[in-house]
Amino acid sequence: MGGEMKRIIWAVLSLFLSSIFWVNGWSQPLPGPDFSPPLDWSQSLAKTPGPPKISVSPTSVRFGNVYVGSALERTLIIKNSGKSDLEIGSIEIAGVSASEFGETDDCFTIPAGGSCTVTVTFAPESTGKKTGTMAFTSNDPRKPIVNVKLSGNAKPSPCAYSLSASSGEFDASGGEGSINVTSPAGCNWTAKSNNPDWIVITSGGSGSGNGTVAYSVAVNTGDSPRTGTMTIAGQTFTVTQSETEPGPPIYPLSEYQEALIASYGYPDYLAVVFNSNPERREETWVYADLQKTYIFWDGMILDEKSITVDPNAYWNPPYLDPSIFTKETTLSDLVELLESDYTEVDQSILKDVIGDANFKTYHFNDAGLFVAFLDGSLAAVQTIDIPESDQSASSGRLWSLPKVQAGGPDAVGLNSLTFEGRVNLLLVEVLAYETAGVDFRQDPSYPDLKNCIGEDWEECVAQVYLKMLKNAAKHLQGTAV
Repeated sequence: MGGEMKRIIWAVLSLFLSSIFWVNGWSQPLPGPDFSPPLDWSQSLAKTPGPPKISVSPTSVRFGNVYVGSALERTLIIKNSGKSDLEIGSIEIAGVSASEFGETDDCFTIPAGGSCTVTVTFAPESTGKKTGTMAFTSNDPRKPIVNVKLSGNAKPSPCAYSLSASSGEFDASGGEGSINVTSPAGCNWTAKSNNPDWIVITSGGSGSGNGTVAYSVAVNTGDSPRTGTMTIAGQTFTVTQSETEPGPPIYPLSEYQEALIASYGYPDYLAVVFNSNPERREETWVYADLQKTYIFWDGMILDEKSITVDPNAYWNPPYLDPSIFTKETTLSDLVELLESDYTEVDQSILKDVIGDANFKTYHFNDAGLFVAFLDGSLAAVQTIDIPESDQSASSGRLWSLPKVQAGGPDAVGLNSLTFEGRVNLLLVEVLAYETAGVDFRQDPSYPDLKNCIGEDWEECVAQVYLKMLKNAAKHLQGTAV
């Protein structure tokens, strides 16, 4: 019995039975078999689209005869005849003559049924037959790679081309340049960068007759020079660029030091001494307005104390960043950083005592800074500002690092010494002891400073310092008892 006949019979039977069966005052048809059509599960599930399908036409590109120094363009069409998006992974040209072919495109995702155009250029640089292969990679599972053959015949150009220059030089910062192309009217030419990652042609990529090619050179962040080329009207233009010169080393400030700078700026007074025994960096920072001095070892706070100083007395303008001074900092680094001329301090007094020509001291005139080098390495730094009128006079006040560290007088008049002598004394008395790893306050002559009182106190102090200097020299020479 057919299914349709079964449904008719069951409908009639249901009407008959519903007229004689009553439940709770209303009719209830008897349940019966379900003759409805089975569910179509294919309609309840989302359909998965088919894969993409790539095709590239034409399958080969023949440029024919092209003059050296000129260029010819052809187009390719990428089509997607599949059911889902076609993703183009890469388009690359390979082969012996690959550098003489080029392409431009904007083909990344091609929807189903869509297409995209690729422009192929042949710009021969020398005569002869040229060949290459253009490879297209995609997400087509059947054809993940499609190859297109390229060919052309480069002939000698009937046009004569000349460039205004054959090379250009740039420093590490890069820059812009231009080259003039000279050729007869009607003679076509092209310009191409062979190092487009850092040499970019900004205008004049092609022309006819006379023209100009403008280009830019990117910053060279590497530590070695580099060379690149451009091909302009069939001729090679060479670009050379120097490496980035390493800047002076920077000392990493500690969090404590950075917090001080953030709150109060750079210190009004700064002294840095580099020890070699033991290897250590000692710093003294003075904030005149705060009436505070801070002592650091390798950035670690060693001491903080209140002091009494005159903010208007010979303090260096507070602008020097302590991080610019390291043991590797050279004299030329300081000249560049401070933008100041310097004067080499007369070493006659020092040489008479120490006999070591490897010790050099310099005064940076405009920066109010004295530095000392020992065997070519920066050994001590001190900011100090002595008025010009004081530099040749026999009197004056000199800020002393040892006096600040010792908590004694902040300024000492050294009438018996010349300006150069005072500078030598000031730096060496600290440098010598720190280099030897000896506290200068342990010098047997140091307690004599307490006896320098009365009218002749300045002469007394000068003599004590001279004794300390001689002892310091012995420590530097390794002859101290």
